[in-house]
Amino acid sequence: MREIGIVQSTNKKKTIVRLNRKASCENCNLCGLKKREKFIDIDIDNLVGANVGEYVVVEMKTVNVAKAAAVVYVLPLITSGIGFIGALLLDLSEITQIIASFTGLGLGVLAIAWIDKIFKKKQITPAILRVADDDDIARI
Repeated sequence: MREIGIVQSTNKKKTIVRLNRKASCENCNLCGLKKREKFIDIDIDNLVGANVGEYVVVEMKTVNVAKAAAVVYVLPLITSGIGFIGALLLDLSEITQIIASFTGLGLGVLAIAWIDKIFKKKQITPAILRVADDDDIARI
C-alpha cells in the first residue's frame, strides 16, 4: 500500500509525514486514524533525506497488512474453538464448554495485544521510498 504524504518536520534520522485519509482507510484502523480525522501524522525513518515541505512516497507492505488482519480476525476464533473443543473432549458440562470457549476467546484477544506490539516494532512500519516526483504528486 503506497501513499503520498508531505513532510511536516525532520531531523537527521526521523521525519514526521502527514498522510491524508483515503476512502480505503474507512474500515482499516491500522494506523489508528479516527473516523473524523482527515489526516494522520506518522513518525518515519528519513533514509532518503527528505526536507520539510517535500512530498514523499510512503509504503506499508500489503503482505504485512494482510498478516495483521489475519491475526486480528482469525486468532480469537481459533483459540475460542480450541477452548470449546477441549471442554467437549473432556466431556464437561455445556456451561463449562461455553466458559471454556469464552476463555479461549479472551486468550486470543490477549495474544493479539502481545502480537500487536511485535508488529509495531518490526513489520508494520511505514517507510519512505523516495521523494515524490511530478507524476506521484499529480495522483493526489
